[in-house]
Amino acid sequence: MKTLLLFPPAASPTYVPLGLASLAAYLRSQVSSPDLTVLDLNIAHWRSQALLVPQGPALLNFLQQRSCFYDPQQYRQHQSTWALVNQACSELQRAAEAYLETGTWCERLEQELGPTVQQIRDTGIELLGLSIMYLDQMACGLALTRRVHELMQPHRPLCVLGGAALCAVQVNELLQGADFIDAVLPGEGENAFVQLYQGVPIEQIPGLLRRTQPHPKTSPEPASLSLVTLPVPDFTDLALADYANPEPVLPVVLSRHCAWARCRFCAHNHSFADHRSKTIEQFVDELQTLSLRHHCRHFYLADQYLPTAALVELSHALMQRNLDIKFHCMARLTADLTPDVLELAVRAGCCWISWGVETGSQRLLNLVRKGIRREHIERILQDSHHVGITNLLMMIFGLPTSRPEDLDQTLDLLGEVYPYADAITASSFVLFQGTPFAQNPERFQLAVTGLEPLLTLNGHPLHTTRHHHQDITTDGRHTAPIGPMEISQWHQRRRWYGPIPFTESLPCEHLLLYSAERQAQGHNRPVTPPAPKRVA
Repeated sequence: MKTLLLFPPAASPTYVPLGLASLAAYLRSQVSSPDLTVLDLNIAHWRSQALLVPQGPALLNFLQQRSCFYDPQQYRQHQSTWALVNQACSELQRAAEAYLETGTWCERLEQELGPTVQQIRDTGIELLGLSIMYLDQMACGLALTRRVHELMQPHRPLCVLGGAALCAVQVNELLQGADFIDAVLPGEGENAFVQLYQGVPIEQIPGLLRRTQPHPKTSPEPASLSLVTLPVPDFTDLALADYANPEPVLPVVLSRHCAWARCRFCAHNHSFADHRSKTIEQFVDELQTLSLRHHCRHFYLADQYLPTAALVELSHALMQRNLDIKFHCMARLTADLTPDVLELAVRAGCCWISWGVETGSQRLLNLVRKGIRREHIERILQDSHHVGITNLLMMIFGLPTSRPEDLDQTLDLLGEVYPYADAITASSFVLFQGTPFAQNPERFQLAVTGLEPLLTLNGHPLHTTRHHHQDITTDGRHTAPIGPMEISQWHQRRRWYGPIPFTESLPCEHLLLYSAERQAQGHNRPVTPPAPKRVA
C-alpha cells in the first residue's frame, strides 16, 4: 500500500518529529520493504518562508554555522528575522482556518500546500497518515487532507490522524465536522499503523476512532505496547541538515506515561495507557546507534520526567559505554537528588534539567499533589547550578484556591533561587478536561464555563480539552481567573532581580546546545548572569 506519513505546519523548525521516525521504524520492523514515504512538511514550509523575508537567507546561514551560532549577540540580531518567518507561517495557518470554515481554497494555500497535494495525487498515495503533535498544526493538517479529499474522489487515500494533539481536542467533534477524515488515533500508533498499512478494515483495528451515526465509535482498546519490543527510531527519511540547528538534536524517550502521574492539573497522561519503560541497556544502545548513524551528540529526553533512580542508572550506563553525548531531561525536586547524583549526571552528559516547580507555596504543592517539599527546592537548584547544569524552572500561576500569601511565597522563592535559574516559564493555570481538578471543580473553587474553541469545520465547532473557567471566592462570587494577575505581579517583581537570562529566549533544542557549550567552556553560570540577590 502506497503510504505517506506527514508532519504538517506549524511547529518549531528546530524540532525533528519523533513520531514520524518511530512509526517508520516500527513499520519497517514488521513489514518487509514497505512502500513508505516520510515528509516533514513543517520544516520544508518554514525554510521556504525564510527565503522570502528580508535577511531570511542570512538567518538560515547563521543557523548552520556553529562558529557564530554560540555568540548571543549575533543570535539576538537574527531573532527579529525569525519572528518575521513565524509571522508568515501564521498567515498560512489563518488561511487554512478560513478554508476549513468556508470551503474557499485561496492562492496562499495553493502556493504552500498545493505542491504536496499534487504529489499525493501523482504518486497514487493510498494511505495518508498525519502526525499532529501541536494544536497549531491542526488547521494546516486538516486543510491539506480536505483538499486531497476534494481532488481525488472517488479514489482518494484513506486519511488517518494521530499524534499527541489528538488527545487535546474533542475527537467526536472532529469526526463529525471533518467528513474527509476516516479515523483518528488518539493513543499509541505503532500497531494500528501497521494494521492500516496491511489493509485491515478500520473497524477492526483496536484504538481507532471512526465516524458512525450518530456518534463516533472506537474498536476495543489496544493492549499496552511493550517498549522493549520497539526498534530504534528511524530518522533517515528526514534531512537533519535542514533543521534550524547547527548540529543535530534528536528527541528520544526512555518511557511513556508518567512514573508519578498524581498531579491534579496534568493532562499529559491521557496519551498513553500506563507507565512503561525501555531497559536502560536498550535505551543506551539506542542512543549509541543514533549517535553513530546521524553524527548526533545532543538528545532531548521527551519523557514526562526521569526519576532519580533511573537518572542514576542511566548515568552509570552512559559512562560505562564512554558515550560522548549531551542530554536534557525533566525531573522532580525530590530529596534524593543529592549533589553526588547531580555531579554523576553531569559527568554522564546531562547539561539541562527542566524542573516542575509550579509554586513556592507548600499548601498549593500539597493541593496539586506535586510530592515535593519547598525546603528542598532551593538546595537542589543551587546544587544543580554549581555542578554546571542549566536550570529551567516551570511555574504555574493562579492555581486553584491561590491566595495572596501563596503568591507572596512563590515570589519569595523565585527571588531566592533566581541566581541559579537560567530560564523561567510563567504559565497561567489551565483547567484540562479529565484531570482531577476538572472532575470535581467546585471542591477546588472553580466554575466551568465552557470549552475553548479551536476551529470551525463546515459550520461545526471543534473545541479543545481546555475548559474556560472562573474562580469562586470564599463568599461564593465568580471572578475571572487570577493567573494573569499573578503573572503580572511576577513580571513587576522580576525587574528587581536583574536581567532576564538570554537562554530564556531560546527554543528547546537551542537551549540544549547552549547548555552543552557552556559546560564545554567550563562555565557554571547563566550566559547573562542575574543579580546575585533579590531586592526586598
